Amino acid sequence: MIREILIREIKEKGPISFSSFMDLSLYHPQGGYYMQAKVRQGKAGDYFTAPTVSHLFGKVLSKWILKVSEEIGGNFSLLELGSGEGHLGKDLLSALRERDSLLFEKVEYLSMEKSPHSIKRQKELLKEFEGKVKWPSWEAIKEIRGIVIGNEFFDAFPVERVKVENGKLWEVRIDFFDGEFRQILFPASEAVKEYFDYYVGEMPPEGTFAEAHILGLQFFEDLLKRLKEGFVLLIDYGYTTKELLLGLFPQGTLRAYKNHKVFKEFLDDPGNSDLTSSLNFSAFIKKAEERGVKVLRFCELDKFLIECGILEELEGEDKLKERLQAKILLLPQMMGKVFKVLILKKEAQND
Repeated sequence: MIREILIREIKEKGPISFSSFMDLSLYHPQGGYYMQAKVRQGKAGDYFTAPTVSHLFGKVLSKWILKVSEEIGGNFSLLELGSGEGHLGKDLLSALRERDSLLFEKVEYLSMEKSPHSIKRQKELLKEFEGKVKWPSWEAIKEIRGIVIGNEFFDAFPVERVKVENGKLWEVRIDFFDGEFRQILFPASEAVKEYFDYYVGEMPPEGTFAEAHILGLQFFEDLLKRLKEGFVLLIDYGYTTKELLLGLFPQGTLRAYKNHKVFKEFLDDPGNSDLTSSLNFSAFIKKAEERGVKVLRFCELDKFLIECGILEELEGEDKLKERLQAKILLLPQMMGKVFKVLILKKEAQND
């Protein structure tokens, strides 16, 4: 279905931007990967996320929420971006209710999710919290006072793919001929040039591919505008500009996930595999500072979870299962070092 839609789009318009290819593959209402009814996360899906690895993740995050909520005061919103099938929401709300029933009463949980199939599953999973959870569209959220959580959210934004060749920055567009989708180099757009000039500061090494997170940064800026007071917690896989420019990723960081396997052939199966890329956290930090939002913490996931008290959750002879699950969250070769955490704070008077 998506393959045919993409071929038709290319025939009508000529080679399309990589972000258009990625957007149609993931989010087209008629068969886009994230818009299908199939389960995507966990053992039955294509990949694991921290909430599907262990309930520990949500429990530990609830401790952080309890701590920072003291600086907000009163009733507040807890907005989860790209909330998937509701696993994190369930764990957070359950832990908050158990740890502090008074705070729990002050929280309004806003679950933002594009997929109608995922929302349907969420409503079943979260039915014990009826009246506590709302499912607004992004357009319906005019302003936010509270805490925003984006767990593996921005990595799913469509990106532009670029290549440096003969000292020039080129933009990849997708064409279709000889029965295959193919990458074609075009002169970089002004938006792509600005991204690397301003947010990255230099071009990638000669002969290498890279990604420009233009759409993700646009949404991020909009988010910071709508946040009137509170905190943002982003957890995702990614690197700093310095790490990305070391030449360790000659083909860029784009990849496809299917049946818990990683594929570099990201053009081969549109609509049937997840497409993702690693974030450039330096660009997001620069955008936050540009908006006058304070960067409180940028660290690896293992450090954040330990600081928030995950080790205390593992004490006791009956916690063998939890200790095994915690290894996935903490070990460097699993999620511990691959995932990064960015914490931001916006004071009420900033806007």
